[in-house]
Amino acid sequence: MKNPFLMKSFFMDNLPLEEVLFKLKIHKNERKERLNKMNKLVEERWLSIKERNIMKARILLSSAVLKRGIEQEKQYIKWCEETIQFIEQCQTLWDDQEEPYSLDEFDAIYLNYMQGVLE
Repeated sequence: MKNPFLMKSFFMDNLPLEEVLFKLKIHKNERKERLNKMNKLVEERWLSIKERNIMKARILLSSAVLKRGIEQEKQYIKWCEETIQFIEQCQTLWDDQEEPYSLDEFDAIYLNYMQGVLE
């Protein structure tokens, strides 16, 4: 899946910490707005279905697509929240220092964030 925001996020290490967090929070809010619109659409469609008292294959399939979209938005919002928290826990990586940090300093935080992926 191509996602411009994820691609930009990949290179945000060159930005100040505050700007990275700001961009993630703005993006999270944009995704929440999308989710709200999708939920409203589902409610409106359900009322329309009940009012007309009919069901068709097209309605069924479009509902399945909307359901998947809603699930995806929820997962994306969760990713934003977890990533914001992860970055806040590792904010010292944005400090100016000559020597790189050792993994020992971030091992538990990293493994916790990547839980479910590194199994």
